Amino acid sequence: MEANSAPPSGHEQTPAALISLSVTVAAVVYGCIYRQQYPEYQQSVYVYVVTGIQTLLATLLPVAYPGFACFAYTAGLGSDGPGTRFESFYIETTMGMVLGIPRMAFVDHLMFVLAPLVSVLAWMPCLPCQIVASALACLCGLYMGLWIPTNTATNNSADPAPWIMLAVFSACSLARVPDITASCTASGRWCGVVLPAFDAAAGVLA
Repeated sequence: MEANSAPPSGHEQTPAALISLSVTVAAVVYGCIYRQQYPEYQQSVYVYVVTGIQTLLATLLPVAYPGFACFAYTAGLGSDGPGTRFESFYIETTMGMVLGIPRMAFVDHLMFVLAPLVSVLAWMPCLPCQIVASALACLCGLYMGLWIPTNTATNNSADPAPWIMLAVFSACSLARVPDITASCTASGRWCGVVLPAFDAAAGVLA
Protein backbone atom coordinates (compact mmCIF):
# COMPACT_ATOMS: atom_id res chain seq x y z
CA MET A 1 0.00 0.00 0.00
CA GLU A 2 1.33 3.44 -0.89
CA ALA A 3 2.23 5.79 1.94
CA ASN A 4 -0.35 8.39 0.91
CA SER A 5 -3.23 6.00 0.22
CA ALA A 6 -6.04 5.96 2.78
CA PRO A 7 -6.93 2.67 4.48
CA PRO A 8 -10.20 1.09 3.34
CA SER A 9 -13.25 2.43 5.15
CA GLY A 10 -15.39 -0.61 4.45
CA HIS A 11 -17.72 1.52 2.31
CA GLU A 12 -16.08 0.36 -0.93
CA GLN A 13 -18.82 -1.23 -3.04
CA THR A 14 -18.17 -0.22 -6.64
CA PRO A 15 -18.52 -3.76 -8.13
CA ALA A 16 -21.79 -4.46 -6.31
CA ALA A 17 -23.20 -1.04 -7.23
CA LEU A 18 -22.27 -1.47 -10.90
CA ILE A 19 -23.82 -4.93 -11.02
CA SER A 20 -27.02 -3.63 -9.40
CA LEU A 21 -27.26 -0.71 -11.81
CA SER A 22 -26.53 -2.93 -14.83
CA VAL A 23 -29.16 -5.50 -13.87
CA THR A 24 -31.73 -2.77 -13.22
CA VAL A 25 -31.09 -1.06 -16.56
CA ALA A 26 -31.28 -4.43 -18.33
CA ALA A 27 -34.61 -5.18 -16.59
CA VAL A 28 -36.06 -1.80 -17.60
CA VAL A 29 -34.94 -2.20 -21.23
CA TYR A 30 -36.21 -5.79 -21.40
CA GLY A 31 -39.55 -4.85 -19.87
CA CYS A 32 -40.09 -1.93 -22.25
CA ILE A 33 -39.07 -3.86 -25.39
CA TYR A 34 -41.21 -6.86 -24.44
CA ARG A 35 -44.25 -4.69 -23.87
CA GLN A 36 -43.69 -2.94 -27.21
CA GLN A 37 -43.55 -6.26 -29.06
CA TYR A 38 -46.56 -7.75 -27.28
CA PRO A 39 -49.37 -5.16 -27.03
CA GLU A 40 -51.37 -7.36 -24.64
CA TYR A 41 -48.72 -6.62 -22.02
CA GLN A 42 -48.94 -2.84 -22.50
CA GLN A 43 -49.86 -0.92 -19.38
CA SER A 44 -51.21 2.57 -18.79
CA VAL A 45 -48.95 5.61 -18.64
CA TYR A 46 -49.47 6.10 -14.91
CA VAL A 47 -48.11 2.57 -14.29
CA TYR A 48 -44.89 3.44 -16.12
CA VAL A 49 -44.60 6.70 -14.18
CA VAL A 50 -45.20 5.00 -10.82
CA THR A 51 -42.80 2.18 -11.64
CA GLY A 52 -40.17 4.66 -12.83
CA ILE A 53 -40.33 6.70 -9.60
CA GLN A 54 -40.19 3.52 -7.53
CA THR A 55 -37.25 2.21 -9.56
CA LEU A 56 -35.31 5.45 -9.25
CA LEU A 57 -35.61 5.54 -5.46
CA ALA A 58 -35.00 1.80 -4.98
CA THR A 59 -31.94 1.88 -7.24
CA LEU A 60 -30.33 4.98 -5.74
CA LEU A 61 -30.96 3.97 -2.12
CA PRO A 62 -28.21 1.32 -1.78
CA VAL A 63 -25.85 3.25 -4.08
CA ALA A 64 -26.03 6.73 -2.54
CA TYR A 65 -25.76 5.18 0.92
CA PRO A 66 -23.11 2.41 1.04
CA GLY A 67 -25.89 -0.13 1.45
CA PHE A 68 -24.27 -3.14 -0.19
CA ALA A 69 -21.07 -2.71 1.82
CA CYS A 70 -22.98 -2.27 5.09
CA PHE A 71 -25.12 -5.33 4.39
CA ALA A 72 -22.01 -7.38 3.61
CA TYR A 73 -20.45 -6.32 6.92
CA THR A 74 -23.50 -7.03 9.09
CA ALA A 75 -24.07 -10.35 7.29
CA GLY A 76 -20.48 -11.40 7.98
CA LEU A 77 -19.49 -11.35 4.31
CA GLY A 78 -16.64 -8.85 4.51
CA SER A 79 -16.37 -5.07 3.99
CA ASP A 80 -14.95 -4.62 7.48
CA GLY A 81 -13.75 -1.09 8.11
CA PRO A 82 -14.29 1.94 10.33
CA GLY A 83 -17.09 3.21 8.09
CA THR A 84 -19.20 0.05 8.13
CA ARG A 85 -18.49 -0.52 11.83
CA PHE A 86 -19.69 3.00 12.63
CA GLU A 87 -22.88 2.58 10.57
CA SER A 88 -23.69 -0.67 12.35
CA PHE A 89 -22.90 0.78 15.77
CA TYR A 90 -25.09 3.81 15.06
CA ILE A 91 -28.08 1.70 14.05
CA GLU A 92 -27.70 -0.66 17.02
CA THR A 93 -27.49 2.23 19.49
CA THR A 94 -30.39 4.22 18.01
CA MET A 95 -32.95 2.13 16.17
CA GLY A 96 -32.00 -1.08 17.96
CA MET A 97 -32.42 0.48 21.40
CA VAL A 98 -35.62 2.38 20.57
CA LEU A 99 -37.39 -0.57 18.94
CA GLY A 100 -35.79 -3.31 21.03
CA ILE A 101 -34.95 -5.47 18.01
CA PRO A 102 -31.81 -7.64 18.24
CA ARG A 103 -29.25 -7.46 15.40
CA MET A 104 -30.99 -4.32 14.20
CA ALA A 105 -28.12 -3.36 11.90
CA PHE A 106 -28.49 -6.59 9.93
CA VAL A 107 -32.28 -6.19 9.77
CA ASP A 108 -31.89 -2.58 8.61
CA HIS A 109 -29.39 -3.43 5.90
CA LEU A 110 -31.65 -6.12 4.45
CA MET A 111 -33.43 -3.11 2.95
CA PHE A 112 -30.54 -2.77 0.52
CA VAL A 113 -31.14 -6.28 -0.78
CA LEU A 114 -34.91 -5.88 -1.11
CA ALA A 115 -34.75 -2.47 -2.83
CA PRO A 116 -32.93 -3.71 -5.99
CA LEU A 117 -35.38 -6.62 -6.20
CA VAL A 118 -38.22 -4.08 -6.30
CA SER A 119 -36.52 -2.31 -9.22
CA VAL A 120 -35.96 -5.48 -11.24
CA LEU A 121 -39.20 -7.38 -10.60
CA ALA A 122 -41.42 -4.34 -11.19
CA TRP A 123 -40.42 -4.24 -14.87
CA MET A 124 -40.93 -7.92 -15.59
CA PRO A 125 -43.93 -8.57 -17.90
CA CYS A 126 -45.21 -11.14 -15.42
CA LEU A 127 -48.04 -10.49 -12.97
CA PRO A 128 -46.63 -12.59 -10.09
CA CYS A 129 -43.31 -10.71 -10.35
CA GLN A 130 -45.10 -7.36 -10.29
CA ILE A 131 -47.17 -8.43 -7.29
CA VAL A 132 -44.02 -9.44 -5.39
CA ALA A 133 -42.32 -6.16 -6.38
CA SER A 134 -45.25 -4.06 -5.18
CA ALA A 135 -45.53 -6.05 -1.95
CA LEU A 136 -41.81 -5.55 -1.30
CA ALA A 137 -42.20 -1.84 -2.02
CA CYS A 138 -44.92 -1.68 0.62
CA LEU A 139 -42.62 -3.44 3.11
CA CYS A 140 -39.74 -1.10 2.28
CA GLY A 141 -41.93 1.94 2.84
CA LEU A 142 -43.37 0.70 6.13
CA TYR A 143 -39.92 -0.31 7.32
CA MET A 144 -38.53 3.17 6.62
CA GLY A 145 -41.42 4.46 8.71
CA LEU A 146 -39.77 2.80 11.72
CA TRP A 147 -37.10 5.50 11.54
CA ILE A 148 -39.74 8.13 12.42
CA PRO A 149 -40.15 7.10 16.10
CA THR A 150 -36.41 6.41 16.22
CA ASN A 151 -35.59 9.92 15.04
CA THR A 152 -38.13 11.38 17.45
CA ALA A 153 -36.56 9.51 20.37
CA THR A 154 -33.07 10.65 19.38
CA ASN A 155 -34.01 14.32 18.83
CA ASN A 156 -33.66 14.05 15.07
CA SER A 157 -37.31 14.44 14.12
CA ALA A 158 -36.54 17.13 11.54
CA ASP A 159 -35.04 14.52 9.19
CA PRO A 160 -37.47 14.27 6.22
CA ALA A 161 -35.90 11.17 4.60
CA PRO A 162 -38.02 8.51 6.40
CA TRP A 163 -41.23 10.39 5.63
CA ILE A 164 -40.30 10.72 1.96
CA MET A 165 -39.40 7.06 1.53
CA LEU A 166 -42.45 5.91 3.49
CA ALA A 167 -44.71 8.05 1.30
CA VAL A 168 -43.09 7.16 -2.04
CA PHE A 169 -42.74 3.40 -1.54
CA SER A 170 -46.18 2.99 0.03
CA ALA A 171 -47.89 5.21 -2.56
CA CYS A 172 -46.22 3.33 -5.42
CA SER A 173 -47.39 0.01 -4.00
CA LEU A 174 -50.96 1.21 -3.48
CA ALA A 175 -51.03 2.85 -6.92
CA ARG A 176 -50.40 -0.52 -8.55
CA VAL A 177 -53.35 -2.21 -6.84
CA PRO A 178 -56.08 -1.21 -9.39
CA ASP A 179 -53.90 -2.06 -12.40
CA ILE A 180 -52.71 -5.42 -11.08
CA THR A 181 -56.19 -6.37 -9.88
CA ALA A 182 -57.69 -5.51 -13.28
CA SER A 183 -54.97 -7.43 -15.13
CA CYS A 184 -55.48 -10.51 -12.97
CA THR A 185 -59.25 -10.34 -13.41
CA ALA A 186 -58.92 -9.97 -17.19
CA SER A 187 -56.68 -13.03 -17.37
CA GLY A 188 -58.96 -15.08 -15.14
CA ARG A 189 -56.45 -15.33 -12.28
CA TRP A 190 -57.24 -15.15 -8.58
CA CYS A 191 -53.95 -13.42 -7.77
CA GLY A 192 -55.64 -10.02 -8.03
CA VAL A 193 -56.59 -10.23 -4.35
CA VAL A 194 -53.02 -10.85 -3.16
CA LEU A 195 -51.58 -7.33 -3.35
CA PRO A 196 -54.53 -5.41 -1.84
CA ALA A 197 -54.82 -8.03 0.92
CA PHE A 198 -51.09 -7.84 1.63
CA ASP A 199 -51.00 -4.03 1.64
CA ALA A 200 -54.03 -3.89 3.92
CA ALA A 201 -52.60 -6.48 6.33
CA ALA A 202 -49.19 -4.76 6.37
CA GLY A 203 -50.81 -1.41 7.04
CA VAL A 204 -52.88 -2.77 9.91
CA LEU A 205 -49.95 -4.62 11.50
CA ALA A 206 -47.71 -1.55 11.14
